[in-house]
Amino acid sequence: MNIYQLAVATFGSERQKKQAIEELSELSLALIHSMSGKATQEAVIDEIVDVIIMMRQLTEIYGEEAINKRIEYKLDRLKARIKSGYYD
Repeated sequence: MNIYQLAVATFGSERQKKQAIEELSELSLALIHSMSGKATQEAVIDEIVDVIIMMRQLTEIYGEEAINKRIEYKLDRLKARIKSGYYD
């Protein structure tokens, strides 16, 4: 069992989903603060890392195969948008 599986098994999927929401909010705030010079790069990086850790736990909850499949789809779509010069 890896650390992400262990965290979900220990704390439960619902609690980790709530924790992910909290970490995403903290990252949003850190990004806003960095744009106005109120947060350091290190502070933003710390929040990014927290979000990555939570996303890996969510991957355990929702299934790695399903997520990887959607990542490929969305990366292909992004590539097409980049090539066409269109992105909104």
